[in-house]
Amino acid sequence: MPEHVHRLEEELAVLSQRCSVDWLASISAERLNPAGPTPVSLEILNGGKFYYTKTAWDALHPQRPCGLLQVRAKRGHASGASHYGPAHHDKGLSAGMELYRSEGSDWCVRIWDFPADIGRVLTGPIIVGDTVASGTTIAGMPRSA
Repeated sequence: MPEHVHRLEEELAVLSQRCSVDWLASISAERLNPAGPTPVSLEILNGGKFYYTKTAWDALHPQRPCGLLQVRAKRGHASGASHYGPAHHDKGLSAGMELYRSEGSDWCVRIWDFPADIGRVLTGPIIVGDTVASGTTIAGMPRSA
């Protein structure tokens, strides 16, 4: 990889962590109490690592390190009725994959590479440094426990 690309990645990582520190610092103690249950940073598709949420929490609260849960997930649709294109997402699941689909919804999410003891890992607030599109994935996570 060219040196300028590597430097740019490092600079973006610093800026991303700084944004996550600002975001976490702005959350009131009533909503996310640093003295309360230990939070868990959820990294979806392992792309969540670019938000550096765990690192940001640990920088703000070094006495109470944040947990980390990394999962792989892919959103899709189950039919072509409301979304154009082939419907396939709820079929052909590989071993170890879980499927979550909201009742009455065409959207679903495949979740895999999650720990068998996920219920033990998710004991406190879940911090997700990601976009709203991850809501489908997040909705399926407790059901995989």
